[in-house]
Amino acid sequence: MSIFADSRPWSLIVSRHPAAIEFIRQELPHLVDAEVLASATPDQCRGALVYGNLPLHLAALCRQVTVIEFTGPPPRGQEYSIEDMRAAGAVLKTYHVQAGDAALDDEGPSGPVTFTRAQVAAWARVGIRPPAGAQVEGSQP
Repeated sequence: MSIFADSRPWSLIVSRHPAAIEFIRQELPHLVDAEVLASATPDQCRGALVYGNLPLHLAALCRQVTVIEFTGPPPRGQEYSIEDMRAAGAVLKTYHVQAGDAALDDEGPSGPVTFTRAQVAAWARVGIRPPAGAQVEGSQP
């Protein structure tokens, strides 16, 4: 059974930032009357067309999620204006997120994932180990 039991998706804007809400509404005028939430629950996201940035576990419940991304450095650390967003290259991108089983993600489409020695060394410098089952180029399996 699909997680999208209702065949009629609804639109929902999720953001605490007034400039982000204004940006979405300017870019997508059909959302002028869409409900706005500062944060969303799984039940509110399930099957919805959501506009705004969500944690992945909620995005996976949505019919689709349209997020704000920046082509330049994003405004951070303070409330930003729509002008700040546009100056930072704000754009809307739509995603269809599917949750998966982490145990299946250790292998790529053609077998175990292989990393370069440089990748592994960079991770080691910050205390990260390669995923279980991963291979390093040039090492014995």
